[in-house]
Amino acid sequence: MQLVEQRIIKIGHPAWEQIDAMSFAAKNLWNAAQYAIRQSFIYGYGVPSYNQMDKLM
Repeated sequence: MQLVEQRIIKIGHPAWEQIDAMSFAAKNLWNAAQYAIRQSFIYGYGVPSYNQMDKLM
């Protein structure tokens, strides 16, 4: 079973700027979600469910 497929796209590729922007946005969304989960846990609200995080993000 293959779980990950890696594609290498060089800076000269026509879609590079769009892929770079989407990757940056995905990283920031992941970090924001992890921060929200951590803060919720630390302040005693428990871990939010998937649906709660979906609405929040």
